[in-house]
Amino acid sequence: MRLENEFLLSLTSGDLAAVRENLTSIELSQKTILIDTGDVNEAIYFPQTGIVSYVARMAANQITELAMIGIDGMVGGAAALGADGAVCDAIVQIPVSALAIRTKRLRGIAKERPSLFEAIRLHEHRLSAEFVRAAGCLAAHTLEQRLARWLLRARALSGNQLAFTQAFMSEMLTVRRASVSVAAEALQAQGAIEYARGQVTIRDAIKLKFFACSCANGDHRKPRSR
Repeated sequence: MRLENEFLLSLTSGDLAAVRENLTSIELSQKTILIDTGDVNEAIYFPQTGIVSYVARMAANQITELAMIGIDGMVGGAAALGADGAVCDAIVQIPVSALAIRTKRLRGIAKERPSLFEAIRLHEHRLSAEFVRAAGCLAAHTLEQRLARWLLRARALSGNQLAFTQAFMSEMLTVRRASVSVAAEALQAQGAIEYARGQVTIRDAIKLKFFACSCANGDHRKPRSR
């Protein structure tokens, strides 16, 4: 079983060996709901490719994205620490190839291995900070700034070619489709992206970062070359 997930690869050799023998490979299609708010997820996922979004459900069937998880992290880790219910949903944004482990099993291993428990705790702490930053970003920054930052984050996890429809982007950014279209066209006019039906191509990441809000400075993920 080939490992590409950066969280798993960051573990000590002993912790990794204990977890690895319990992992199974799984393919997850776009829009698959991995976690429902209030539930204790039965499995924890370590993406090898693709992106999962943590989203909060709002009034009038609206949602807002709180964080993206990809090759650099895990989905559902709070349950391994004993959380009694998820604080938000987790939905597949770009089809994911992942390694999965039963929550009860990872919880048991973490209880026996303090270094693993601490690694999971730190991951979830950073994720909580990202949730808070996302809420502030929504309130304080323009749509063009937020879209630029959002695309930079997606690029860092999945490369320059992003299969995002206008409808999907508007849903994640909690705005109307027409508003996303205007913001995307503005970034395209500046040469930062190429925007076509169902596809966004990052043409100039430096320009895109120029237009992104300051929250982008808190996204410490290295871009993937594709």
